[in-house]
Amino acid sequence: MLFATVSCQGEKLLMLTNQEEQIDRYVKKEFPNNEVLRLEGANRVIITPGIGPKAAAGDSVWFFYEAYIFSGSPAGMFWRDSANVMLGSPYLVEGLNRGIEGMSLGEHSIILFSAKYGFYDQNNGLVPSMSALMYNVLLTGIKKNK
Repeated sequence: MLFATVSCQGEKLLMLTNQEEQIDRYVKKEFPNNEVLRLEGANRVIITPGIGPKAAAGDSVWFFYEAYIFSGSPAGMFWRDSANVMLGSPYLVEGLNRGIEGMSLGEHSIILFSAKYGFYDQNNGLVPSMSALMYNVLLTGIKKNK
């Protein structure tokens, strides 16, 4: 039983490493001239810079997004919506919180991260467990709460 648990954890770690390598290759290939920020597990590719204040943890943020399962490239949109949430809240997966923090008003970015910063090994509606994710985000509002 212990061997099976260790083996399963090893497979998950290998999968996460592979996802991070796929994200790096994709970003280098598809966005060679864009600014890319590595944000402790999240990668933000700036498509169009914003202006004004930057979003910080505790701020209320408004944004439009498209969410994709990522498997070497966007493998299919699973959600498109707008959101109004407090940055740093549990309503956003960790990778999205990290990716949006520091964005400026009007910024359009692509945020990618491995399953470690998404839903990890839990199935969540349309997202299978251990799925890397990609979000296409347009930040439309920031309210400083501090």
